[in-house]
Parts: sequence; C-alpha cells; structure tokens
Amino acid sequence: MARTSCYASAPEHASAHADAPLAGLRVLIVDNHPANRIVLDGQLRVLGGAPRLATDGRAALVAWREARAEIDVVLTDCSMPEISGEELAMAIRSEEGSASDRVPIVGLTANAQPEAVARD
Repeated sequence: MARTSCYASAPEHASAHADAPLAGLRVLIVDNHPANRIVLDGQLRVLGGAPRLATDGRAALVAWREARAEIDVVLTDCSMPEISGEELAMAIRSEEGSASDRVPIVGLTANAQPEAVARD
C-alpha cells in the first residue's frame, strides 16, 4: 500500500526549514481566543510554516487585504463575534479574482453541537 502525505506541498518561495512538512507555508491564523492562537502558531512553526496572526475576522480581513499575495492559506475559527469565520470566507471570496487566485480557507471550531456540525 502506497503511503500518502497529509501535508500540503511547500510553496515555491519556501527556503527556511526546507525539510519541514509545511516549509515556508504562509498561514493567516484567525481566532479570537488567545490560547488557540498560541497553540496554532506554535504547531505551524514546528512544522516549518510562517504564521501571521489575527485576533478576529475584522482584523483578518484587513491583514488579507494588505498582504493577500503573501498568504498561502487562511486558517480561521468559525465562531467569532462580529465577523464569523464563515462571513470572513464570504468576504474574501467576494473580493478575489478568478478561481485560480483563490486562497484556501480552512474553518475550525471547537463547537461540537449538532447545529454547528450540520452547517455547510
């Protein structure tokens, strides 16, 4: 049986930690809970990623607008006050160009309630 990797391929600009699974991957981490940001930041750095942190959806949208060419993926909490992760994703998608210019957006939640699981 062939083994497959669960890690994303490193972007072309990756140089530091070239042997790390996420070498140079530039990730915008969005979470309103400081402990979650600290954990995600640490995990990504250990794997060779280059995290950028935002404390909420509004700050993330500003960061994405200012440096969209320098963000390879957005990792966002789904349940945040003011602008949720879903609303952040919709705002980013509405401002992106063609489908080839789209940044991957990964939604995270610690909410295991049935209504949260059922949402698309």
